[in-house]
Parts: sequence; C-alpha cells; structure tokens
Amino acid sequence: MQTHSLFTDTRRSPYVLLVSYETVQLGLKFEVRLESLTVRDAVIATCPSCHKRFTIAPHTLYARYHPLTPVLTIARDMKCRRCGCSGEFGWYIVRAKGPEYPRPA
Repeated sequence: MQTHSLFTDTRRSPYVLLVSYETVQLGLKFEVRLESLTVRDAVIATCPSCHKRFTIAPHTLYARYHPLTPVLTIARDMKCRRCGCSGEFGWYIVRAKGPEYPRPA
C-alpha cells in the first residue's frame, strides 16, 4: 500500500490529506488512453535520467491532450523540471482506494 500526500508543500496549504493508492492495470501500455483514466486515478511518471517521480492528475492531462491520446505518447512528450531531460518517461497508473459507489445505468 502506497500513501501519497495530495499537498506536498505545507507552506502553501496547512492541510495535508493522505490518500492510499493501489496500482491498477488498465490494459497493455500501448492501449491505455487518456479517456480510460478516472477521477480517482493518478499517473506516476519517473524521469529516466534523475529518477524524479511526478504525480500527475488526469485533469491536467485533459487540459493539454485529446481524450483519445495514448498515455504512452504523453510520456514521450514529458520533460523533467529538475534536469531538463525529455526522454521517454517510465509511468504507471495508481487509483485511490475507497468505497465503490454504484453508477447509474
């Protein structure tokens, strides 16, 4: 079980919310598209050179890319803020644990 903080900088926000995440498999890496991510998901991307981890919420990706864009293509477009590397980032998807609510049919 992984625990991530939604607010990493406590100077900006005095509230720290801890959420537990579990790794999910949505399909083969080249088949996963942006539209298959839910609100409870997050993309964890890792820089290939400095190994910095970034937690990316789906709504930030929706603001920049079309919903049918493969996440693999998005990972190729990423650039590290720390070292400036723009290689192919390693990534996986995590989902926040919590109660499952029934969806209307």
